[in-house]
Amino acid sequence: RMASTLQIASGGRLILGLGIGGAPAEHAAYGMDFPEVPERVRRLEEAIAVVQKAIKEDPRNPRLVTLLGGLHVTKKDVRQAEVEFKRALALDDGFTLARLALAQVALTEKREVDATGHLQRVLKAEPGGDHRARDIHTPSATAARPAVQLPARLTKARRAPSARSS
Repeated sequence: RMASTLQIASGGRLILGLGIGGAPAEHAAYGMDFPEVPERVRRLEEAIAVVQKAIKEDPRNPRLVTLLGGLHVTKKDVRQAEVEFKRALALDDGFTLARLALAQVALTEKREVDATGHLQRVLKAEPGGDHRARDIHTPSATAARPAVQLPARLTKARRAPSARSS
C-alpha cells in the first residue's frame, strides 16, 4: 500500500526495485534480522506473487510488468525477465525503463548488437539522453498517463510560505 500511495502522490514517478538483500548492515540499520539465503529467496518469491497479483488488477501497467521483470533478474531468471520487459514494451513502446532493462539483459546474454539497438532507441526517443525531463517514460500514442493532482492539504505542507499557488 505504501508503494501504491507513493506512486499516486509522485504522479507515477516511483521506481521500486526489490531483491533478496545481501547486506547484513542494511538489515541491522532497520533493526531487522538477516535471514539465511533460503528465507530471503522465499521472500523474493512472495514479492513476485504480490506483483503478479497487482498485474492482474492492473494488467495494462508497464511499470508493474517491468518490476516483475526486475524481480526475475534478481532471481537469475534472465529469460523470464526478458519476456516481462518485452511485455511491458508491448503495453507501451515508449516505456524507457523497460527498454533499458532489455539492453541490460542483452548485455548479460552477450548480445551486444541487441543491447546497442535498445540503447539507440532510447537515445533517439530522448534527445541528448536526458531522462530527467520525462521520468524515464517517453511519449507514446498507446499509453497517455495524465498527471495526478495532489490534494491541497498535501501540497501546502511542501510549499514554502512565500510560494504562489499555481
